[in-house]
Amino acid sequence: MCAKYTFYKNPPDRETGETGSLYAKIVSGGKVTTNQLAEEIADKSTFTSGDVKGVIKALSEQLYYHLSEGETVEIDDVGNFSVTLKTPKGITDPKQIRAESISFNNVVYRASPDLKHKLKVIPLVRAVLPKRKDLAEEERLQRILAKLETKQLISSSDCMSFNQCSRYQALKDLKNLHEQGKLLRLGRGKQKYYVLKENWQKGMQSNDG
Repeated sequence: MCAKYTFYKNPPDRETGETGSLYAKIVSGGKVTTNQLAEEIADKSTFTSGDVKGVIKALSEQLYYHLSEGETVEIDDVGNFSVTLKTPKGITDPKQIRAESISFNNVVYRASPDLKHKLKVIPLVRAVLPKRKDLAEEERLQRILAKLETKQLISSSDCMSFNQCSRYQALKDLKNLHEQGKLLRLGRGKQKYYVLKENWQKGMQSNDG
């Protein structure tokens, strides 16, 4: 089997107006679940699927414990995990900030040298995707709103998928709906999601009640 990739285009340069360059990106072959991993490992070992899932759960709990202690967790042939923090902007002196203002940001994973070495030689083939039909802006926006009627929240990656557009276009559409007051933006950076403002307000009122 091979990993498949396709090309996406960066947005135009705002200063020069030059056409955005292309970049290659892996096309997801699907999500592998814990159950699937457990069954595959069980087929290649003397452990049962239940044994493997038990070990994975225990690993998750110990990973949390050691990360919460400020330690880096290194797993042979996999990589290491560590925690990054959020600090308020504009701080130039430690005396300007209290410990309560510093909070968890994310878990950083760095692949082991062995895993990187193995992945350097993976076979790649260009994915044959159905020809994209560029949707009109209004249709894209309506699709986003319709999707949020059945899904609690969405990301720009979700919009790229069901509207078959670039990340630049997806972010532009989400910003448009946000400025119209139809969406609320939650999170920041790569962990940014959007929800229907009306549904969010109803949920908050329900919780208050």
